[in-house]
Order: sequence, then C-alpha cells, then structure tokens
Amino acid sequence: MDVGLFLDFLALCEMKNFTRAAEARHVSQAAFSRRIQSLELWAKATLIERGPGPIRLTEAGQRLRVAAAEITSRVSRARAEVSGSRNPELEHINIGTTNLLANVLLPTLWEGWSRGRALSARIKVGDIYDLVTELASGNIDLLIVYQSPELPLHLDAKRYESKVLMRDRLTPTASRCLLDSGTLVWPGEELAPVPLMMWPTGDYFARLVDRILKAAPLPIIGTRILESSAFSVLQAMTANGFCVSWLPERTIRMAGIDCGYPAPDGWSLPLDVTVFRDRENDSMALQRLWGCFAPPSD
Repeated sequence: MDVGLFLDFLALCEMKNFTRAAEARHVSQAAFSRRIQSLELWAKATLIERGPGPIRLTEAGQRLRVAAAEITSRVSRARAEVSGSRNPELEHINIGTTNLLANVLLPTLWEGWSRGRALSARIKVGDIYDLVTELASGNIDLLIVYQSPELPLHLDAKRYESKVLMRDRLTPTASRCLLDSGTLVWPGEELAPVPLMMWPTGDYFARLVDRILKAAPLPIIGTRILESSAFSVLQAMTANGFCVSWLPERTIRMAGIDCGYPAPDGWSLPLDVTVFRDRENDSMALQRLWGCFAPPSD
C-alpha cells in the first residue's frame, strides 16, 4: 500500500477541492484524481460525494480519513524515532475545539484548569471533522467537541479515551422578541414560512439537523435566509430576531442570549460536550490536565 495515497486523501480532505489539493501535492489534477480513484478501489468504497462546490466525504470517507491520519502519523513518529530526531516534550497543551465552544465554554473551563498551576495552551479552532483528523495526526493533544449519539465520531475507543464534560441539546432557538411578535408559526405555513438560519452543508450540526428534519413529526415550511457556522453571526442574527437556528440549548444560555424554543418535542437531538485524547500520547502536561475533567453533574 502506497502511504502517499493517504497523504493525497488527507490533502483533499483539508482543501475540499481537487485542483488545490493536486497543487499542494505537486501533481497534475488528472494524476491526483486517478490516485484518489485508486484509493477508493483499494478501500472498496466510495469516499467522495462528487458534485459542484466543495467536496463532501461519505461515511466511509470520514472513517478512512481518521485511519489515514493515524497511519501517516505512526509512520512519521517511527521515522523520527529511528533517526533520533524526535522533538522533546513541550510544556504546553495543544487543544482543538469548535468556534462555538471556544467562545462560550472554553473560558469557563480554563478558569478551573489553570487555577493553582502554570498552564499554557495553543488553541486551534476548526470544523469538527478537520479537528478529528488533527487529533489522529498527533497535531493536537485534546479534542473538545460536540457529539451526538445519533452521529458518533469515528474514533476507536481502544486508542482514544473520552470524557463527557457537559450534556446539552440541539434544538430550534429563537429570540424572545421573535417569539413575542406573534409572526412565528411552527413549523411554518405557506404564507408564513419560518425564517431559518442553517449550518453549512457538510457541517456536523448540518448533518444532525438533516436527521432531525427527516424524523420530525411534520415537514417544516421555512425559508433559508442565512447560513453560517461562525458563533458571532449565529449569536447576533438569532438574538436580534431575524431567524430560528438549531443551536445547543445549554451553551446558548451560558452565552447570555435571551432565547426561547418554538418547537415541541420531536425537533431536537441530545448532545454531549466531549473531550478526547490519544492514549498513546504520554505528555505529562496532558496527563495532569486530564485528571481535572470531572463528569457532568446533571
């Protein structure tokens, strides 16, 4: 098996575009496409949902993305150990998390983590699936993300240890002013569609919302007026009454946004704020911090 095929695939996952990924790997687009096809033949699965716009991974593609990152990371570590060029342990933690958690939950967590100890960290903010790859590649020590039982992340429990930090729920959310206006009818009518702010296609929350809508008791009649994964945009547009958004209920309360929930049961999914680490990571700083994580009280 050519390990370079895994590097090609990881480049495509990062760039989300065949042309840019081929340039990053210094091959022609035609050759790059053939290499991805060869990987699909080897995997005996379709890895890419091909179509206009940024590429999307299939479920098999998401699983292989983690495996490819692990394999290339192991090869890199083995080469460093054989050559004697392994870097000394750093005295800080590399943390990967999402935009929403970095803005709302991380400051609260950091207060407890840093109390009584000298702790430094590099925070990498990104898409959940990109961050899973970063953990598998060894580029981050801790991964702090949302995870739903409806769509678990493809991380092998034998290699990755996890703890739940907080329980939450992904639910339709609207400002009090929109709810009190009398103009919002759930789940919408032809003459009064629900104004919706949705997560970008391919985003982890977008996939959860797709599952919610497929299982919902009624079809939603709405208009997608906005799309974003940026917390500042979600906060401002929802709080000012422009739209209904699927947001983590408890996290939004922590952010101080005065919101309510227009939908009855059947329009939500449970979420866990979960922290992951690689069991093979022997950093003492990581070991000490891991001991600070307590299970949720609720």
